[in-house]
Formats: sequence, structure tokens, C-alpha cells
Amino acid sequence: MSDYETVRPSTPPPERYDEMRALTRTGMALMALRRRTAALGVGSVLRRAIPAGTRVIYIDIGMHKQARQLCYVKAEFGDRLDLRTIGFEAHPTYFREAVAAVRPGSKDTLVNAAVVGPGQGASVRLNLDGREGLGDSIVRAGIGQGIDVPAVRLSDIIRSRGIDRSEDVVLLRMNIEGAELYVLEDLEQAGLLGRIDGYYGYWDDPAKIGGDVAQRFEAVMARTGIARFPFNDRDFRNALRLAAVKYDLTTTIIAALEGRADRPAQAGRGPKIVPTPPAS
Repeated sequence: MSDYETVRPSTPPPERYDEMRALTRTGMALMALRRRTAALGVGSVLRRAIPAGTRVIYIDIGMHKQARQLCYVKAEFGDRLDLRTIGFEAHPTYFREAVAAVRPGSKDTLVNAAVVGPGQGASVRLNLDGREGLGDSIVRAGIGQGIDVPAVRLSDIIRSRGIDRSEDVVLLRMNIEGAELYVLEDLEQAGLLGRIDGYYGYWDDPAKIGGDVAQRFEAVMARTGIARFPFNDRDFRNALRLAAVKYDLTTTIIAALEGRADRPAQAGRGPKIVPTPPAS
């Protein structure tokens, strides 16, 4: 099997990917608190403000139809920060719906393409799942139907955008049904993992797919020490979960600003945290 041949899921041990999904709203809030105290100290728990005008680049791969996460970040941070967003959606119909939801301005860049890894070409097969696109994937097989879509590498986008490592805070959220692996492999090969200050999303699909995909994903996560924080559609079901996401985004931005002068670039600048077990 080639590195990028689509695969059908095997049956991995459920604990490998369920620890993130099993986080209760309380567990998610505790996780955000632990990350805040580890990154900024105990005295930062109650109140820390991001300096007005801070330039933040928020990258969202897998907007789907509503681009809910990108719209949320714009609504919560856009008025007081110099926020630039870059959003990707592979399916052309869902991309048009996402554009309508975002109503992009001059600081928003939306791209109708799949984000791929090293060795993949300018187009890729998007396998459809028959569930309103929630499981469309370039990694695993779908229902036997698919479409060819344009493909880009995030490393090329980062280079072309001229992101200033000394000034820009970069946040990356992904929900792309197993292709998170390809993006991380691309950034690692390009030496750009250190350009990302915070990683977001559940990233549970590589383990669900199993086999070589799961093994490679576990290996890249172990090599890089990347720590991500949950941020998907399920977090909009509860106000405490969403508040934890905002709290952690704030933590990441402040920690990145404070670390610019005295800390070399490194992958996953936030603390490597084991998710808090679900509250009983």
C-alpha cells in the first residue's frame, strides 16, 4: 500500500482515541486550567488579557458547511485583535456554503482545496461518506463515490503568506477525517512545526482508521510532542465547553507572545498535557 492509498478502518483499541471524545464539560474546563497554569503560572488563572492589536493568524482546515469554528474565532477575537483567517474546505458545494457563512472580508482567505502531505499532487480523490459530508475523507474509503478536488500543502501556504515568526501568533485547527496525519508530516518535513503556536481539534480519526495510518500518526505525535486542545462542532452543544475553548485560545496567544523573546521556536509551544479523565 502506498503512503496515500485510501484505506478501510480496522478495529483499533478504543482507548486510543476516546480519551479526547470522552472529556466531559468539567474535564474540558479542568484541562484548560491545567494548560493555563503550566504555560503562564498559577497567578494567571483568573484574568489575563491579550494586548489589543496582536496579530493572530487562525488556520482552519475542514470548515465543512457552516465554518462554525472560524466564525466563532472571528466573533470572539476579531474586534480587538488583528485577526487573519485562512480556511480550507475540499468539497466545492460545502465550500460555497462556508463562504456564505463566513462572509469573508479583507483579512479572510478561504480556499477550496484539500490539504495534503508530501508526495501528493495538485489534485486528490475526496471519498464521500453519504452523511452530508461529515465523514468525507482523502484517507479512508467512503461509500464508493468520490470526486477529484484541488490539493495544496499547508507548508506552501505558510511560506507564501510571509508569516512573521517574531510577530505573528499562529493557531491551527483541523478536522479532516484522518488527513491530520498528512498535514503534520508535511509541516515536519518542511521544518515548519515551530511556526504553529497552538493546535486544536480532536484528531481521533487516524486511530479509528487504524493500521499504518494510526501508527504513523502516533509516531509523529511522539516525535514532535504536539499537544492539541479539543475544538469541533460538539463543543458548541454546551456553553462551558465553548468557554474552555476560548480560555485556551487566550492562553495560547498570551504564552506565544511572552515566549517570543526568550524561547526558541519549537513544536507545540503549549504544555504537553494528558487529557483529564471524565468527571464522575
